[in-house]
Amino acid sequence: LVLIVLISIDMFKAMTTGDEKAQKGAQTKAIKRLIYAVVIFLVPTLVELIINLVPKVFSDVNTEDAANFWSCWNQ
Repeated sequence: LVLIVLISIDMFKAMTTGDEKAQKGAQTKAIKRLIYAVVIFLVPTLVELIINLVPKVFSDVNTEDAANFWSCWNQ
């Protein structure tokens, strides 16, 4: 929601100035903000993926602490 508001404000400012350079700058800023938003939304998914892959990679480690951590994480 904040992303849409910020992009709208930037585009409105660029349109009211009538400067083509300002409009291109606003478009570039909007694209960057969209990329940042996608990255922010993907971070939890990537962290979950890494957390779920770690026990498979280190499956030969059978310590009690590791077992307690993974059982706690999966609840």
